[in-house]
Amino acid sequence: MRKVLLFLAFCGFAASLWAADAFVGTWKFDMAKSKYAPNSKGAAVKNAMIVIGEVGTVDRESYTKTTYTDGSSTSNKWRVPRQGGIVNPLEGGTADTTYVVTRISGNEDYWTHLKNGKQVGVGHYVISKDGKTWNSTFKGIDDQGKPIEEYAVGYKQ
Repeated sequence: MRKVLLFLAFCGFAASLWAADAFVGTWKFDMAKSKYAPNSKGAAVKNAMIVIGEVGTVDRESYTKTTYTDGSSTSNKWRVPRQGGIVNPLEGGTADTTYVVTRISGNEDYWTHLKNGKQVGVGHYVISKDGKTWNSTFKGIDDQGKPIEEYAVGYKQ
């Protein structure tokens, strides 16, 4: 009986690791509801979108496309460990920037932002319980060392 209970407990734990990932999908950000620091590049965002897919059972692959008010745009692609860890950039981004993900649950992550090995901020990303809304906050410093605090809202498409 004890072995059966241990097996069932293990199965329940394993199932939670492979549960549906609330971040997977296409997210379009509502710039009217988002708030960016005036001294950050986010203040000049016209529209932003993130597409997140699963890669096997251990990773997510994320693609971002951002268009700015001056007409320029950027795109990035990276691999994110679903259970947390160091983010591996695939395309875009800068070599001096690293992210470390701490997975809280299937709908909540913390991202530590490092520049040249020094922590410059922390992002908190939460998907609503109904799976339709993305809320994120970022607290840190900009490239000039000035403090910034930002908030973004996105909706699943």
